[in-house]
Amino acid sequence: MTRLMKIILMTTAITLLFFASASLSASAAPNVVFISANGTGDGSSPNKPLGNASGYKTADGTDKQNAFYRGLEKLKTTGGTVVIVGEVIIDTSGSRVPKSTNDTYVPSEFRVPQMKDSLFVTITSTYNGVDYGKKGAKLVIDYEKCNTSTIFFDCPTTIDNLNIEYRYHPYINNSWNTPFMLGGGGHSLTIGKNVSVTSYNTQSNSEGRVYPILIGGHRYADVNKTSLTVRSGTWSTVIAGSFGLMSDTTVYGTVGGDATLNIEGGKIETVLGTGSLRNPSSTVKGHLTMNATGGDIGDFYICHDYAFDGKSIKVTLEGNAKIESFFYAPDSYFGSLEALEQKVSIRNKTSTVIVPPSKKNEQAQSQEQTPGAETAPPTQNVSTAPQKPTVNENTSTIFEMLDDENYKYIHPTILKWVIIVSCVIALGFGAKYLLKMYIVKH
Repeated sequence: MTRLMKIILMTTAITLLFFASASLSASAAPNVVFISANGTGDGSSPNKPLGNASGYKTADGTDKQNAFYRGLEKLKTTGGTVVIVGEVIIDTSGSRVPKSTNDTYVPSEFRVPQMKDSLFVTITSTYNGVDYGKKGAKLVIDYEKCNTSTIFFDCPTTIDNLNIEYRYHPYINNSWNTPFMLGGGGHSLTIGKNVSVTSYNTQSNSEGRVYPILIGGHRYADVNKTSLTVRSGTWSTVIAGSFGLMSDTTVYGTVGGDATLNIEGGKIETVLGTGSLRNPSSTVKGHLTMNATGGDIGDFYICHDYAFDGKSIKVTLEGNAKIESFFYAPDSYFGSLEALEQKVSIRNKTSTVIVPPSKKNEQAQSQEQTPGAETAPPTQNVSTAPQKPTVNENTSTIFEMLDDENYKYIHPTILKWVIIVSCVIALGFGAKYLLKMYIVKH
C-alpha cells in the first residue's frame, strides 16, 4: 500500500469518525425535549414535538396530559432543556382546589412533576440557533378558561428567550380572587434575557393591563430558602419571599433560611422583600438580600405587614435601576419601624431618595407639635405631588364662581345665561360704538 493511499484511508476514517460522533451526539440528547400543544411526536426533535396527550381536554382535567407537564416529566431524572416550538397553553382544570360542582371558577394549581433539587431545567423557545418564538412559539397562561392560579417549579429553573402570554377576563375571578403566580417554590428561579410577557384581555379582545406575579418562595408551603433573579419580562409584583396563605388553622409562607432577590432588568409594578401585601403570612427567618442593578420599578418595599424577625436585611441599589418609590414597610406594618431600621443596611448608588423610618416619625412629631401646621398623611414615598398654586382669596373670576361653594345658591343654568346675556350686551355696545365712530369720520 502506497504512502498516499494510507494518508487517504486515514483521512477518510477520521472524517467518518467525526461525522458519526456528531450524528450520535445530535440524536442522543435525552436531556432536550421539544414540545408543542398539537405535537404528535416523542419530543426528540423540532419536527417531532411532544404534544398534549391523545384526547386531552380542559374539562377532562389532568395536568399530566398537558404538553408542558409531559415535557418536564421526560427530564425528571436527568434535568435538561424544554424547547417550546409551538403554542403551549396551560389550561388544565384537573387540579382544582377544592373540588366543587357549584363553583365554576374554583382556582386550579398546575402541579409540575417531582424532581430532584440537584437537577437543573431550562425552559426556552430558542435552541441551536433557531428562534421558534419568531414562528409563533409561546407559553400561554389561560387564566380565564380555567383560573390556573399557580405554577411552582420543583428544581432550580431558568426561563430564557421565551414569549409568555397572560390571558384573563377582567370580570371573571376565581372564588379565592387570587392572581396567577409563577414561582421557584423555594428553588432557584431565574428569568433570563429576552423573556417577553404580554397581557391579553379576553373581554375586549385587546391588550390587557394585568400581569403575573413572580415569587421566590411558595403559596402553600414553607420553604428553606429562596433565590430569584429577574433580567426581563413585565410583572405586576416580584416577591423575594413567599406569597403565603393564612386561614384559621394554617399559616404558610415562612422562609426558614435566607431569601435573595436580584433585579437586573424588566418592568415591575411592585417589588416586595419578605412577603405579599395582598395576603401577608409569616416572613423570612434568615438573611434577606435585595439587589437592584437594573429594571423599571414602581414601588419598592423591603417588608410586608408582618414584623421582620429574621437576622438582617441588605439592600443594594445601583446601576440603571429606576425606582419611583422606596418603602421600608407599609403603613400597616405590625412591628417597630425603629427596630426594623436597625436590621437594614442600604447601599444606594441611584437617584432614589431613601427616608429612614425614624426620620419619618420625627417629621410627623414635628408637624404635630407645630400649631396650625398642615399635617400630611403618613407616607414613605419620597416623591411629592405638585402643589396647587395659591391665589388671592379676595379675587375670583365669574367662571371660578361656578364651582365655588359660596355661590351655590345661584342656579348654574341661571348663572350661565347671565354670562351669555352679558357677553351679548357687551358685544352690542361695542358694535354701536364702532358704528358711531365710522359715521363721524365719514
